[in-house]
Amino acid sequence: MAQPTNLFSAFDAVGIREDLADIIYNVSPSETPFMSAIGRETCSATYHEWQLDSLDPVNTSNFQLEGDDASFQAITATTRVGNRTQISSKQVVISGTLLAVSTAGRDNELAYQRTKKAIELKRDMEAIMIGTNQASTASTEGNARKLGSLRTWLTSNTEVSTGGGSTGFSGGNTVAATDSTTTNLQTFSQTDLDSVISKMWTASGNVDGVLGLCGAKQKGLWTNFDGIASAVNTESAKRKIINTADIYVSQFGEVRIVAERYIRTNANTLDREVYLVNPSYAAVGYLRPFFEQDIAKTGDAEKKQMIVEYTLIVKNEAAHGIIADLA
Repeated sequence: MAQPTNLFSAFDAVGIREDLADIIYNVSPSETPFMSAIGRETCSATYHEWQLDSLDPVNTSNFQLEGDDASFQAITATTRVGNRTQISSKQVVISGTLLAVSTAGRDNELAYQRTKKAIELKRDMEAIMIGTNQASTASTEGNARKLGSLRTWLTSNTEVSTGGGSTGFSGGNTVAATDSTTTNLQTFSQTDLDSVISKMWTASGNVDGVLGLCGAKQKGLWTNFDGIASAVNTESAKRKIINTADIYVSQFGEVRIVAERYIRTNANTLDREVYLVNPSYAAVGYLRPFFEQDIAKTGDAEKKQMIVEYTLIVKNEAAHGIIADLA
């Protein structure tokens, strides 16, 4: 078919209004399951300390003579540990003109960017605390304080590959864990998982309510472990295929399986670790909770800074566990 002569079409017209939706679509993930599960506490110094204690071993020879004089056992002092507070921040600078013009999808550019940066700041905190092998360090001239991440605390209930290991808290700070080499990475196995759960039960007597935090790759392996879930995987009447598990029922209690986006990766960009976290024995400690401050004007722009000063409180590392050096 041919167009009529002198057809005036949309290609020729001037003044066609734009069709811009008044919504901004942001699909970036924003959940922080580790921070959301653990507690929240207040700090009063840049080095936040707490104490650890444990019961004496069971004494199966605890029998006494009638009328015997009491003998006194040695008392072990509590152990004092601590973590450094770390300052994290996000900044926004918006020109005066952008604040004056009409914008689609948001009424005010400054308010929109402030909300966005606050979410980003919370994600940074999650990734620092559970997605790094960051040792705690005190501030020195020109060097910022750093908190010790969860990986650097865990020493009691671990399964690591050849060459891997953990030092934990020593000399006032945590020490970064030693990673195994790429050639020694191990496959996440049900045997190692059960081993760590058993160690946690032996050390703390409490496994129910523990979170199993892992990335997408290891969650897929976890779902396929032997058990009832592997046998019950279809609902033919509803035309469903079930390929997931939310709860792992171990010999010592239930572990809730939770996907965590910020688990560390190895050279092959796969999930390097699976954490078993008891939320009752961890918290975020805030010296300065989230706040916003104005930055002095130096021109025709509005400047805002969002700041949080915080640390990770691992109340007793023996309540948690890790399967590390995974491939």
